[in-house]
Amino acid sequence: MAHEVLVSMRNIVKRYPGTVALDGANLEIRRGEIIGLLGENGAGKSTMMKILVGYETPDGGEMLVGGKKVQFRSTREAMAYNIGMVYQDQALLPNLTVLQNLFLGYEHLFTRGGFIDHRKMKQTGREILDMMRLHCSLSDEVEALPLSTRELLEIGRLLWLSEISGRPPVIVLDEPTTVLDSNEIRQLFDIVRSIRDKAGIIFISHHLQEVLDLVDRVVVFRDGRDIASLPARDLTVAKIQEMMIGRELNTEYYLVDKQREPSERVVLEVKQLTVHGKFQDISFQLREGEIVSLVGLDGSGKEEVCRAIFGALKPDQGDVLLFGKRLNLKRPDLAIREGIGYVPQNRREEGAFQHLDIAANVTVTLLEKLAKLMFLPRKKGLQLAREWIEKLRVRASSPHMLIRQLSGGNQQKVILAKWLASDIKVLILDHPTRGIDVGAKEEIYRLLRNLADQGVAILMMCDSLEEDIGLSNRLLVLKDGRLTQEIDSPADRKPSVLEVIRAL
Repeated sequence: MAHEVLVSMRNIVKRYPGTVALDGANLEIRRGEIIGLLGENGAGKSTMMKILVGYETPDGGEMLVGGKKVQFRSTREAMAYNIGMVYQDQALLPNLTVLQNLFLGYEHLFTRGGFIDHRKMKQTGREILDMMRLHCSLSDEVEALPLSTRELLEIGRLLWLSEISGRPPVIVLDEPTTVLDSNEIRQLFDIVRSIRDKAGIIFISHHLQEVLDLVDRVVVFRDGRDIASLPARDLTVAKIQEMMIGRELNTEYYLVDKQREPSERVVLEVKQLTVHGKFQDISFQLREGEIVSLVGLDGSGKEEVCRAIFGALKPDQGDVLLFGKRLNLKRPDLAIREGIGYVPQNRREEGAFQHLDIAANVTVTLLEKLAKLMFLPRKKGLQLAREWIEKLRVRASSPHMLIRQLSGGNQQKVILAKWLASDIKVLILDHPTRGIDVGAKEEIYRLLRNLADQGVAILMMCDSLEEDIGLSNRLLVLKDGRLTQEIDSPADRKPSVLEVIRAL
């Protein structure tokens, strides 16, 4: 029955040492409805979802599934009720095939007389691929598949389990569009809409317009509580932003009034940098206190340019100079030693050590210096981490917290703290606000303005042209691997988005 209540979470409380993550939060999930679950990083929405799927147990409140009171002690127990999450980082095993991943842990459903009926398993697998409109092979290894295909495989697995049990599934999609292109996003949305009547779907995203385009109802969390539940048709992006942060969004969102005029001193100079097949003859300068954005369509070469400057991609020709000195950037550690920092797009896998605590992550580039100063690195590291937690307003109970326990925005702050603590001259940012909420973005923007004030030269790529324009002194347009245009973006005369689009 459409709109029947599948799950009801009432007055949920969850405490961690030094913090209350949920303080009487509520959520109702109905069949035939797509819910947009929104809130700033640290608002409690991720903790609520972890309780829903059995990853965490609550300290108070109750959860009813189909009207029956339950408390899951594991994700396995939640899956028995067809409640599952398609994680942002994805849960499929990359070294196994599509077929193996689809039925991992459920092989017994295809067993006869002690042997697996591979023919029946493959037939069921093909039915799932057809249902999800996927054209991959059951024998393909998952690591070779596009991320969009992997997400659809996880959704298909949950739908299959629901058909077996006869119980409608609850599917949580955690930031599913973060690494997808526009065509893949359209495909994902088409599939989600097509299964709406079969399931209760929760969609978590920091791309607010995407949320409004897809969902039926928006639930907003703030400070560990649900503070609004409204039909999507009654909302705008601006209204959602206001509810998320508890105040009207500052019209000077990008802090343009704090944009400084850079000095004439050239910090970084790139001369005819070339990586064959990626980009060629790239030349530009970065001045002290200047923020420059590289803009271009997918395949323009902008990401590769940044990686080459940082030493993560070996150039075939060209030079990179720091204060007039030619650098030998064969490896990232050499770039770091020269004072060049890099915040990658994939912060979880490339930007931070998820198994280490905040202190270790903040000081990882400083271990040599700390040792030379005759301090115990750990003791000094804890002191530095506490200072940066306070300076950057990181929501953490202590520097001993594992970085993976932090929200996306707070993880990004710790990664920035790593470079701020190491006295960098140049900071390269690859989509620094991707996957973080509107309030955390504003704090990141303030940090970048402060860095520019201190004379750091910043080279960045942003999630939107509005962000590129709002933050930058100049925009460098790359097209088919070549630098084709430079657009000035002074505080008092910002180019329009249309003007930049015409240059792409």
